[in-house]
Amino acid sequence: MTPTGDDPRAGEPMPTEPEPPAAPPADPAGPDVWEGLEQTTTLATWMVHNEAAFTAEALDRSALQAGYAPEMVAEARRRAHAQIHAADAIKPIRKTARLLVLELYVAVYVILGVALARQPATPGVLDFREDALPVLTVTLVIGLVASAVFLGFIQPDPDRPARALALLLAIPLLFLGGVAGLCLPFVIS
Repeated sequence: MTPTGDDPRAGEPMPTEPEPPAAPPADPAGPDVWEGLEQTTTLATWMVHNEAAFTAEALDRSALQAGYAPEMVAEARRRAHAQIHAADAIKPIRKTARLLVLELYVAVYVILGVALARQPATPGVLDFREDALPVLTVTLVIGLVASAVFLGFIQPDPDRPARALALLLAIPLLFLGGVAGLCLPFVIS
């Protein structure tokens, strides 16, 4: 298909791929003003952000057009590839951590819920059987959401799976311990 009518590109073949967004501008003053390392990091981050929508060649071409040196583009491409590989490698570890956290929260909810339900009714005082279970539910849901947010943001080293799993579980287990610890005085009679 070729453009027609008043289009200035009339007669030219239509591009098969849309152009990627402009690369972050290269510093015209050179590395003395803005370190090349920072420029390479910025360019690599831009490549990672746009890699799902555009080919590597299109991104490299856009970076070269923005004024980056070919060596800097190659280094940014290497870093972007490493970041993408690390993100892919951590996915199964993160999934395992999410499942473990969910299972632990459910187990604590069941244990504390049963313990709260077994508390004897005390006339004239807060009835733990009816009033504490909603409070337990809300606090555990808040802890679970905070844990899920934490699990989504932390980026441990995927080359050390056991350490990565331990790092992913550390804060969610502290959240769970805190919530469960706050509920223990109401369960122990």
